[in-house]
Parts: sequence; C-alpha cells; structure tokens
Amino acid sequence: MTNELDGTWVSGFFDKNSFIETLAGWAKTVVVGRARLGGIPCGVIITETRTAEATTPADPADSSSQER
Repeated sequence: MTNELDGTWVSGFFDKNSFIETLAGWAKTVVVGRARLGGIPCGVIITETRTAEATTPADPADSSSQER
C-alpha cells in the first residue's frame, strides 16, 4: 500500500507493487482487481466505504434542464 501523502511504501495485506485495479470507472463503491499474497495470485473485491457523489449532467436538448 502506498501512503497518499508522500508516496512511501506502507506495509499492508498484499505484496509490494502487486495490486492492479480493474474496471475502476464502473462501480464507485466497489474496488476490483488482482494482487499477490505471498507470491500467490489472488482476485480482490473490496467495498468502498467512502461516500460517492453522483452528478447528473444537464440535458443539452432541454433549455430548462439543470445539473443535479
């Protein structure tokens, strides 16, 4: 795991530099990827507990439409 503040390595659950997130833009509340645990490849599915904000863009065909 990498420290978000200064980019240094912080010991965590998986091997260093082995986690690769896939489908990052598909579901904002789920993290899916692959990693290695003691050299063994693993699939990873983790729920994201931070609040996600949904923005609905204004409809360009409707002049009274607003972003929500």
